[in-house]
Amino acid sequence: MQTAAGVLADGVLAARGLVVWSRLVRLVRPCHARPGPPAATDLVLRQVGPEAAQDVVTVGLAGFDVGEPDWWSAPLGAPGWTQVAAYDGVVPVATGALHVSGPVAWVGAASTVPDHRRRGAQSALLAHRLQLAAASGATRVVSKVDPGTGSERNLLRAGFERAYEVVQWRYGQ
Repeated sequence: MQTAAGVLADGVLAARGLVVWSRLVRLVRPCHARPGPPAATDLVLRQVGPEAAQDVVTVGLAGFDVGEPDWWSAPLGAPGWTQVAAYDGVVPVATGALHVSGPVAWVGAASTVPDHRRRGAQSALLAHRLQLAAASGATRVVSKVDPGTGSERNLLRAGFERAYEVVQWRYGQ
């Protein structure tokens, strides 16, 4: 994995009062690579649009703990964007986004309501989004995650490889 974090931390950015805010890992895989069988799940997957904005926001806020509702619903229905949700009956329990732009697809904004984890939702959502990316003509899929998380483990199981570290900086302590 490539990183410039050590060089920058001791260099210009740190000298100007910037501190590391977060470290993320960029992962990548060819679109044609098969992820293997997704985890078995009894959940129902559906592609959703603006009509399901409240479902997506509810799952995003419950599972990802990001308090910006508009962040979760903004891409719904936008060109190049696909949102897939997993339902337990009529209850939304997991979601994941796909954006395709030419030969590159991005998967992310994946969230599962804590009480519904370990049911194969994210593996099934990821496999579905990878199929959609391939059908859209993408040749490469990328994602960015916190290192060492369940999200990273799911992506690695699906054939992604670590490409490099993304270091985000901010001013102050």
